[in-house]
Amino acid sequence: MAMLRLVFGDVIARVARFLYDTWTPSGWEGTNPSTDNYQVSKEIVLDGYQRFLSDHPWAFLNKSTTMTAYSTVTGTTTGLPTAKTTTTGTTIATASTPAYYWPHSTIVALTSIFSESMVGDPMAIAGVVAGTYYIDEYINGTTVKVIGDASGEGVSKGITVTHRVPYSVVTATAAKFFPSMVGQAFKFDTSETEYTIYKYVSSTVVWVLGDASGETSGDTFTMTPDGNYALPDDFGMLISSFSYDSTNPFPAPYERTPEFLQGRRSLQSATTGYPMYFAVRPNPQSPLYRDSAQIMFQPTPSTNQTFYYEYQIDPVQPENYTDIFLGGPKHNMTILQACFAQVEIHRGDTEGPQNKMYKNTHLPRSIRVDFDKRPRNLGPVRGRSDRYDSQGDYRRTEVIHTLTS
Repeated sequence: MAMLRLVFGDVIARVARFLYDTWTPSGWEGTNPSTDNYQVSKEIVLDGYQRFLSDHPWAFLNKSTTMTAYSTVTGTTTGLPTAKTTTTGTTIATASTPAYYWPHSTIVALTSIFSESMVGDPMAIAGVVAGTYYIDEYINGTTVKVIGDASGEGVSKGITVTHRVPYSVVTATAAKFFPSMVGQAFKFDTSETEYTIYKYVSSTVVWVLGDASGETSGDTFTMTPDGNYALPDDFGMLISSFSYDSTNPFPAPYERTPEFLQGRRSLQSATTGYPMYFAVRPNPQSPLYRDSAQIMFQPTPSTNQTFYYEYQIDPVQPENYTDIFLGGPKHNMTILQACFAQVEIHRGDTEGPQNKMYKNTHLPRSIRVDFDKRPRNLGPVRGRSDRYDSQGDYRRTEVIHTLTS
């Protein structure tokens, strides 16, 4: 049963009709960026969606989750690590060649060979033109978008992706890995060679930077944390404290600045224990790890600790026709109206009827819907300046949500 909602392609089509007073399905995606219905309409929809997301601190952008701050981890690998300097495959056999819609060509492989880490890597196609194209967008395991016109390459052609950052796939015999390990050191015990964890795949598989295929088969390994742990890729900002689960009797750690934690680390002789302080900072490994963030703990946990926290996500840009908008169907008409308002701005009118309808009718209604999904009372506000009560529980300052017209 299909839900009543607008997807990305639906909104682009409606904006194109509103913008051009016409819509030709055969002209859905063309090659001229200045006159093409699709390109201009897509830009306007993305601008309108971004405007909607930035006009209010939406509750649907908040995500509650857990993370594991691990202590020293030891384990054993399964066989030899697999070095990956290139990835090969074959384009799908269809009646049409790779589709070119300025400025991208869509490449579809027969099997799942692509990953997010390939963005920016060169792809050589053994086709008619035999060109090399750079991957610009990752869609899924079988589909990517490359820069340039690859429509002349033909079908069922071999493709080779050369990795700018060569990596090795390491598999453990038991569950040893956590998402928070990205950016940390992985040491093979026999050679004592250290590699940086590049990507978390599962509790038994990680990617490390470099060629580790020369390490000992079935070797043991050690990972010793430095007190800094990776946060999710979609982490935008922290909106609650980190707290232990109910089985841990220790109070929640206090939030401080990264400079404060660095100072504590340099002054204290005890470097491990139950964390008393935490801070959030950008991942210093960026741009290798994109715009990711880290959580710093002081002291470094002496045992594996699970923390609960809530954060605001950085939304992913929609790309495919069927991609849905955040917030669900109740906000779809507000998003559509924001896009109509952007059409007026595109035409140079910042106070036209579509903008007024968005600001005075649709946006307030969506805000009211958003407030209805929040608790009316968030608990007492304590007097401590660090925003913790006597038990260390975090309390937001916005106790009662109100909406004024």
